[in-house]
Amino acid sequence: MVVRILPLRVWFTQFAMECVANVAFSISFFLLIFFI
Repeated sequence: MVVRILPLRVWFTQFAMECVANVAFSISFFLLIFFI
């Protein structure tokens, strides 16, 4: 059970970090366009 849960947790953490990075990039990109 631990062997199955661990990769899922690692994948979920990676996926969450990627989503946060994408959202942060999009927000900064739109702010850049809005202010310039």
